[in-house]
This record gives sequence, structure tokens and C-alpha cells, in this order.
Amino acid sequence: MNGFTTIKEFLTKEECDLLLQFSLTKKLSDATVVNGDLDIRKSNIFFHDYSLDFPNLNEKLIKIFKEEVKVKGYEIDFTDNEFQFTQYTKDGYYNWHTDSDSGLTKERYCSMVIQLNEEYTGGELQIKDVDDNEVTLEKGLGNLFIFYSYLTHRVKPIISGTRYSLVNWFKITPSENLSFFYIYFPA
Repeated sequence: MNGFTTIKEFLTKEECDLLLQFSLTKKLSDATVVNGDLDIRKSNIFFHDYSLDFPNLNEKLIKIFKEEVKVKGYEIDFTDNEFQFTQYTKDGYYNWHTDSDSGLTKERYCSMVIQLNEEYTGGELQIKDVDDNEVTLEKGLGNLFIFYSYLTHRVKPIISGTRYSLVNWFKITPSENLSFFYIYFPA
């Protein structure tokens, strides 16, 4: 178990184009981090409940979660989550960070990133897996990356072009009275 999985071509080019066109009509803000360290991140973001405008997106995600992410004794909870649309322009980046600690009750148990375009160089999404190996995830239009939120990860600096993605998180809630759990990401 490495703590992450990639679903290639989760969204079609047409779906990515529609999401991107819609998102680019919104006002973006400079991204910040909790501790205010300006050297950690350089990107633009906005949050939106995409299920209002793209109900199929949440339906597809929930289907994938049920097929690809197994958590014994827990159910995936993807309610009340707004997506973060993220734009990285030239020299934009997000240094090594985690989205959460390893607690089961956290709002961010697993993170997900949907790649909306490919017209950029640099900007690789990298993860340090559960054994602390550095892995570069495969770039691909419409790819969905799912990983434990406590895994350290980053977006390398953009060399040229602009990188667009949708980011979200899900939590898990107990479904059974079990004293153990597991999560399985197929290879």
C-alpha cells in the first residue's frame, strides 16, 4: 500500500473544458496558508460548490470512491465540500506540505486533485508515499489523484503555461463499531 492512486482520464476533455471555462469566469484570490508563510505557496484560488452547476461531477466522484477506496468500518463522507479551483501561472508552486494530520476524525482524510489541462511545463504533482519515497504522479488531462491527506506533497514550479486543477477533500465517518480499519488503494 502506497497511500495514493491515479484514475486516468476520470474526466473527458469536454468535461475538463466546461469546468475550466466556468471556473475562469470567477474571481480568483491569492492563495494563503494557515501559518501565513508566503514562501510555501504561489497560486490563485477560489472555492465553489461545483455540484450546483455540475451535478455529475459529485456523482462520478462518489462512484469512484466506492470502487477504488475501501475503508473497513467507515463510510466516505463527501458532503458539504466546496471544490478549490487552483491556477498556477509561470513560477507558481506549492512547496512540500500536508493537508491534514493522520487522525481519522479529521475533515480531510483523503485529498483529491483533478487535472483540468496539460498546456504547461513543470508543475508536477509529487507525493512522498507511506514509505517516504518521492513519487511524481503522471500528468494527464482529466486524471484524478486520490491520496491520504497526511502524506507530504507538492506542486513543482511552473516553467511555462498555466496549470489548472480542482482540489477537494473527503472525510470518513464510522459505519460499524470496529476497533480497526484499513484503506486500500489498488496498484
